[in-house]
Amino acid sequence: MENPELPLHQTNPELFKTYLLDNSSQGEILMVKGVTLEDHLLKSEIHIKVIIKFQAEACVKFKGSSPVRVLANLRRRIRNFMRSEGMEMMIRKVNMTLPGNGPALYELDPHLFEQFVLDDFTVRPRHEHMKGITQKDRMLKIEVALFILDDEIIRLSARVKNQSVQAVRSEHVRNVNRVLAAYGRLLPADNNN
Repeated sequence: MENPELPLHQTNPELFKTYLLDNSSQGEILMVKGVTLEDHLLKSEIHIKVIIKFQAEACVKFKGSSPVRVLANLRRRIRNFMRSEGMEMMIRKVNMTLPGNGPALYELDPHLFEQFVLDDFTVRPRHEHMKGITQKDRMLKIEVALFILDDEIIRLSARVKNQSVQAVRSEHVRNVNRVLAAYGRLLPADNNN
């Protein structure tokens, strides 16, 4: 990603909308110039909100759960994950991806960071701006949310398809590898990609 001074969502909202919606067909990759890390984080945060809504609606339809119960289950799974070794590995991954200057909220106040992560998984999110949120905090929140949501969608899909979770997970891995191969064809060959 290039790093212009202003994020794309501020300089060219229409182009950012194209980046956000990504209407490219399967096997095709949309490339947008001028996308910053801020744009990428915003796009991921928006997609997470949409995925949460989709997950709640799908669970209501296919499992007969209430949206409140679905969100409570997701919050429980996230809390459990945040107290596991998996969270420590995810923190290391984010720290390697975004080496930063100052300490992040998850280092300074893990309890407040947990509230920040769980806010999207409540019936009435607070919508108040928390002070001290860094790009590393946002990236870690995205990683945690996507990890849990991905697993929940795989489990729901297995239930709907009447297949084992492992079979659906294997299919998911194949699909991800297909997308990664498409991205790999876009990368320059001379950078050991």
